[in-house]
Amino acid sequence: MSMVKKILLDILLPNGCIIVVECEEDMTLDKIKQNTLSCIKRQTPFNELVHDQKNYYLESVTSGAQIIPLYDEQIKLNELNLFYGYLSLREHDAFLDEKDDLALMSLLLGFPLDDFASTLEREACEARSLLNRLADMLAQEAIKDLQRNGLQEQNVSQDNDDKQSNLVKSQNLLKQFGLTSDTRPVFVQVQERHSTSPICFNLSSSLYSSPIDIVANVILSKLSASNPTMANEERMKIVKEYKTRYWLQAFGCEERLFGTKPLIQSRVRLIV
Repeated sequence: MSMVKKILLDILLPNGCIIVVECEEDMTLDKIKQNTLSCIKRQTPFNELVHDQKNYYLESVTSGAQIIPLYDEQIKLNELNLFYGYLSLREHDAFLDEKDDLALMSLLLGFPLDDFASTLEREACEARSLLNRLADMLAQEAIKDLQRNGLQEQNVSQDNDDKQSNLVKSQNLLKQFGLTSDTRPVFVQVQERHSTSPICFNLSSSLYSSPIDIVANVILSKLSASNPTMANEERMKIVKEYKTRYWLQAFGCEERLFGTKPLIQSRVRLIV
């Protein structure tokens, strides 16, 4: 009885990271995708929807650097005649729009949108985008109402940059999506203009924090380290002035994060 040959494949993930997956040479692309997502699932605490096979497809690269999408998932690995043991896992465009809206839409409707993974039609995505914008408008109106009612500024906003973060923050939503905690470690690397050595910060942040929140924490940490005797009032003044002047570059890909959109609505997993 002949032994089935096993091959190690480098799989490029949508967030820019590469993992190694062991596959048999007669394995179908569908099975390879399933094994890849199983590896990811063991490492990430996100909702089951993120790991749904039908939201992804595989791509190969020829010796001439031509990218070929592999939509026929019943093709076997040994039929691909790969130039190199390398495949890319890609997300359907509709699913990218869907993940942006997922947390907010779940909160609006009162239940997790597990079934939305199967609705990849353009109309469904447009409907969710419209509802998302409507939710933003309602949030803005609610904040204006609070301000008109004379609520103190510090109670209205906590810097006003947490508006959208506070909108989706819900412990009940965390439980529905199987998350035990909304706090995650965030590794941030800062490359200063006139320095060749980056400064690194290990922060603890909520999934509902915005990029502005992360930048503010980095600036505050840097000020505390460089000038521990500075008055807290002066530090906060500097943070408020500079926190909107920077963006975050997602590790391993080109996505830039800025503004008040919560990290949980981003498709990246690690920030630098």
